[in-house]
Amino acid sequence: MLPDSVYAFDIEAIKAFETTELTDQVSICFVTGPESGFSEEEKSFLSNNGAKIRLIGKNVLRAETAPLVISTLIQNHFGRI
Repeated sequence: MLPDSVYAFDIEAIKAFETTELTDQVSICFVTGPESGFSEEEKSFLSNNGAKIRLIGKNVLRAETAPLVISTLIQNHFGRI
């Protein structure tokens, strides 16, 4: 089953990620990349396939930390933390 929305988090994104974009009625896929960000080819691939490129925040997170931060934001948004 394909997700309803795909969000890719990149350090050069223009728009910030806001949990108000989410509802609990859809399936969502989150993609994180390396500390250096996605390559232009990767960003193009993601955009061409419907991914919304978003910024988590101003800090550069380690590759293994970013998924934990995103998971925490989502759990907190839905009150399930």
